[in-house]
Amino acid sequence: MDLLRARGVQPYVVQIGPRFARIGERRFAMRPGAAKDFALLFDALDGVSRAPTRIAHLWSLNAPKPDIGAVAAPLVFDSAFHLAHELALRGWSPARVVFATAGAFGVDDEGPRRPDRAALLGPALVLPRELPGVDARVVDFEAEHEARAQALIDECLAQDACAVVAHRGGRRRARAHALMRNAPAPRRRLRERGIYLITGGLGGVGLELARHLAAAHHARLALTSRAPFPARAEWAEIAASPEGGERARRVRAVMELERLGGDVLVVQADIAKVDEAAAAIRETRAHFGGLNGVFHAAGALDDGLAATKSLEAAHALMAPKQAGAFILDALLPAGALDVFGVFSSTSAVYGPPGQIDYAAANAVVESLAAARPDGVAIAWGVWADVGMAARLDAPPPGGSVHPLLGVRAEDGETRHFIARCRASEAWALMEHRIGETAILPGAAYLEMAAAAAAALGCESLDIENASFIAPMAFAGDGARTVRTTMRPAGAHAWRCEVESRRNAGEAWTLHFEAKLKRAAARPGKLSKPVFALAPVPAERLTLSERGIGFGPRWACLESAARFGGDASALVRLPPAFSGDLKLYRLHPALLDVAATVGLFCMQQEGEGVFAPISLDAMRVFAPLPAEIQVAAKLVEERADDVSFDVELADRRGRLVATLRGFTLRRIDPSLAARAAAAPAPLEAAAKPLARLLAA
Repeated sequence: MDLLRARGVQPYVVQIGPRFARIGERRFAMRPGAAKDFALLFDALDGVSRAPTRIAHLWSLNAPKPDIGAVAAPLVFDSAFHLAHELALRGWSPARVVFATAGAFGVDDEGPRRPDRAALLGPALVLPRELPGVDARVVDFEAEHEARAQALIDECLAQDACAVVAHRGGRRRARAHALMRNAPAPRRRLRERGIYLITGGLGGVGLELARHLAAAHHARLALTSRAPFPARAEWAEIAASPEGGERARRVRAVMELERLGGDVLVVQADIAKVDEAAAAIRETRAHFGGLNGVFHAAGALDDGLAATKSLEAAHALMAPKQAGAFILDALLPAGALDVFGVFSSTSAVYGPPGQIDYAAANAVVESLAAARPDGVAIAWGVWADVGMAARLDAPPPGGSVHPLLGVRAEDGETRHFIARCRASEAWALMEHRIGETAILPGAAYLEMAAAAAAALGCESLDIENASFIAPMAFAGDGARTVRTTMRPAGAHAWRCEVESRRNAGEAWTLHFEAKLKRAAARPGKLSKPVFALAPVPAERLTLSERGIGFGPRWACLESAARFGGDASALVRLPPAFSGDLKLYRLHPALLDVAATVGLFCMQQEGEGVFAPISLDAMRVFAPLPAEIQVAAKLVEERADDVSFDVELADRRGRLVATLRGFTLRRIDPSLAARAAAAPAPLEAAAKPLARLLAA
């Protein structure tokens, strides 16, 4: 305090107490792990004339070691989490936050003494990503540091942007990352026919590791799973079942490991519980006769901003990874194994928004591995198609409500529909391509909106102010998680959004948005009779010379005619696909062709292809029948844009849907390929794993 006052600074001091209290003009007492006390503290600070812009969190410096398996740490992560929560919730910016600790990280040949304190890295990395104008860092000291007070003041005032700083022997070190050139070969740790325990062994990352160990080392593997696993006598029957779901997938994965040359034991255990972890180790040793190494791949992922996440949710996420690692460390101390491996994540380096707890847990397990002579930390990015990122984007449990919507999930009054779509599994993608890239047709978004509304009890529907924002493109056989969100926007009205992403490490891409509401009007008749139609030549139904490929469902434009700015057509779904109509209200192929009849009747001059960009209004009276009469009117034609009003009727002329102000724009087909640009497939991305575990 004297050093600060010597600089003319009058600090606010917050000390530990049994409850929140203001005990002086600039002094407070509070409980470090109590969210309510932090809220009261910031309420008090909100009322001062000059709110603090430099905050030093010092409680971790003297925090006791946690009990084995404990996640709660009031003086370390919990208080830092509550601080970050209040700062983010109140938009407290600009600010510099310094989290001070001791022994959290290793420097030179000195290993970490208190890996649990590395959890401060989560708030330090993530808070600046979620609250612009905030700078945060972890400052790590030796146990005894004579000039610690002065160093803390210097860090509060420093102009650099280092996230991790260590003070050792009078020197200041800042963490940086550099490419290792001519790195020494890793020490051989793995044995032929070695015995390895993999926690979370039936998850995506655990299984990927198990495949490597089985194929390269014919390893004997104990895989832990919290869920019960079928007896070996049941495997063949379960694996052969086409509707076995997740249970069958896991059985087939274990059978594959044995075909690769491994011996497999599946152990039911929650590794975050000491007794269950100890039992799993005993069972492994009893079954195989020993244990050469452990790989801790258990974990969870649940993104959420610090301003909205609760400490209880953060603890639940951190328990499998962090508590599980400390339990294994206690049960299998250094010297008992050839290798103590932990799977971490680049979140402990970059601190992605929404991952304050996940980044913290990964920082802890990395520090724990660094504290052991047998420790290895494998910090990976997002594992596309496997692991926690894939599980996060996997649809929640429950039956699919629609092929393109997937399953339904609730978040208060908001309804989400989540599907994992793959280009080779959805005909709306397989049959609608630009070159090698599958593109979800614009009509499919309208079908998804109508189906989502129907799932909420709305059959007759108005779709208003629809925007087609970005193409949903799939390269090769790529997969994307597709989320359709319905947010209440008044009585019997919703705001509909369709978003997607390849995996959980990416931000959602918004593709479509519109307002939906229940339609009150009754269906009428076609406003103009369909005039004499002529068959449409097959070459007019394709754009193959422009790289556009349609599947058999799009071969539905039977006849058409054009008269001035009007076009009429008869669209009929091929009989082989009549079963589609049981699932789709606005069949994407029928609607795509019917809504664009005006284009098929144009001369198609110029380069490029037309894609929808907006729709003023669409009224849906009934599901589309197999045979549709279409009347389209050209409303406006500009340089590269064209707009139509379109009426769709059944064979007796009764309207089933109308579109008003349906606007399309001529685009370069190569945009689709650029939109589908994807990371390297898992097989290529996983090659470093073999190098890291080289034996």
